[in-house]
Amino acid sequence: MYKLVLNVGDKVRNINKYSNHKREIGVVISKTKDLYYIRYQQSQVEEGYIKFCVHKYLEKVEDPTHQCTCTHSVNESHVCARCARQM
Repeated sequence: MYKLVLNVGDKVRNINKYSNHKREIGVVISKTKDLYYIRYQQSQVEEGYIKFCVHKYLEKVEDPTHQCTCTHSVNESHVCARCARQM
């Protein structure tokens, strides 16, 4: 069982502090039995990562699923219902 499971098309961020691609966003372009292949958006470089240790080097980037219009100011005068439930 793997700690991080990715699918083709998922966005990921490099979290390896020793990598040349630190904090770069990439996309999973293909996967094999043992590897994920990532293409980084900034440098157009493709790299392969072994599945069982990919959680040490990459994290999945989640796109926001809602369009929040909250101002989240100090007085919280305009907070949407979803954010109000989370407070």
